[in-house]
Amino acid sequence: MKTLFLLLAAPGLAATLESTLAKMNANSGTFAGMTATLKRTQHTAIINDDAREGGRIAMKRTKGKVAVLIDFTEPEAKAFSYRDKRVEMYLPKINTLQIYDTGKFDTALTQGLLIGFGTSSKELSANYDIKWIGDEKLGAHLELNPKLAATKEHIKKIEMWLDGADGYPRQVKIHQPSNDYMLIQYSDLQMNPALTEEQLRVKAPKNAKKEYPLK
Repeated sequence: MKTLFLLLAAPGLAATLESTLAKMNANSGTFAGMTATLKRTQHTAIINDDAREGGRIAMKRTKGKVAVLIDFTEPEAKAFSYRDKRVEMYLPKINTLQIYDTGKFDTALTQGLLIGFGTSSKELSANYDIKWIGDEKLGAHLELNPKLAATKEHIKKIEMWLDGADGYPRQVKIHQPSNDYMLIQYSDLQMNPALTEEQLRVKAPKNAKKEYPLK
């Protein structure tokens, strides 16, 4: 069995669904966090428009909980954080801190943020039907179709490209029922860095205006 696992996971061999899931399982036991350069494209189908943003992401997972901070620098500065079913978005241009209770959207949000990072094949298959697309230049290409009705409300399907060497995502495309999609691209990944809680919080000045858009 050990020999089989090594053959499946060995770098340089063509990826298969089995070898890709084996790497995900290995990563799920060691993943504690990451930092990366991030590019995000939000496509709006009805007007065929793409909105692009770029910056840095930091993520930390402890005892089943996750905290995420994204510092966007392009096309303009803003910061996004998530923890404990709460999103904060700081918009420095108007010195405003927007605060959201994720509520019923939390499952879709966390799956979008965490997909491929520390997720085991068992967890993945519990929530999605997994389809193998192929071993492509960008990585092992999987298509995930949600099983849960709550997820289907917000996610039509997810495409994920996993790096052949480390098994972590380099690109994730989240398709929405409206035919809009979000494309997230990762580069310069650093796995399991030492991150403090303070490093994962939005830095908003005390005089920032607070808004609660969903209330």
